[in-house]
Amino acid sequence: PFTLFADACSSDASDAIIFNKLVSEYLETSSNTTKAELITFLKKWGHNYTLFSSIQNSSPILKSVEPLSKNLSELSNSLLSVLTTENLKTTNYQNITNQFLKLSKPVVDVEFAALKSFKKLIVYFSKKKE
Repeated sequence: PFTLFADACSSDASDAIIFNKLVSEYLETSSNTTKAELITFLKKWGHNYTLFSSIQNSSPILKSVEPLSKNLSELSNSLLSVLTTENLKTTNYQNITNQFLKLSKPVVDVEFAALKSFKKLIVYFSKKKE
């Protein structure tokens, strides 16, 4: 029986596979087309917590993964801002790093599959920060 949220998750998260490929391509080429696709993903994930919060269900299983949804949304929105401007201000770097650390902690055996790509983006833009 499915007793954990992780039981219903796919180990081959299709969005993460595509996102990971796009991040690698963007870091190699800085293509505007790839950037636009990454922005689409970050907007979708940035809106995740709003959608998650609107679910009218008091299931303890769903409540247990709420921090993952919130952390994903926060970091996605921060990275969206950085990717859009292609600029990471020193003042925002610590905030993004803290958000990344929160997202990197597994929540009830669930890990975000594109975490390494988020880190690659953070490192890439941290080298260019003001």
